[in-house]
Amino acid sequence: MREVFHYIQGRQSAGESSRRGEVFDPATGQVQAHVPLGGAAELKAAMNAALAAQPDWAAVSAQRRSQVLFRFKALIEQHLGTLARLLSSEHGKVLADARGDIRRSCSRASTRKGSAPGLMSGPYASPWGWPPALPPSTFRR
Repeated sequence: MREVFHYIQGRQSAGESSRRGEVFDPATGQVQAHVPLGGAAELKAAMNAALAAQPDWAAVSAQRRSQVLFRFKALIEQHLGTLARLLSSEHGKVLADARGDIRRSCSRASTRKGSAPGLMSGPYASPWGWPPALPPSTFRR
């Protein structure tokens, strides 16, 4: 059985809680993975890691931040098939719809936030920290 872990400060962690959740495949109703249910300790660890990383990220130039975000986008595109299969199996989407959701997410990231001019003005001029990588399961259309 596949195990999904917390990913905090560059490391996988099952966390301190013994509580676990199940991930169901909507198409079959079968359990396809187990996930640890985070609690206060995991939240505190994630927040502390983000707060510790923020000053270094803030010191990075807008141009370099833009390069990092574009590399992140490139990695998502490189692994589009794998990500689409996961999204499909966990949310019950058909594969083509899952691919489309991921592509739209990448497109929005690159056109709104990923350009160096966009990072040098407005709310992105002062970097707050590393953006979380939580793919949305629904999109406003």
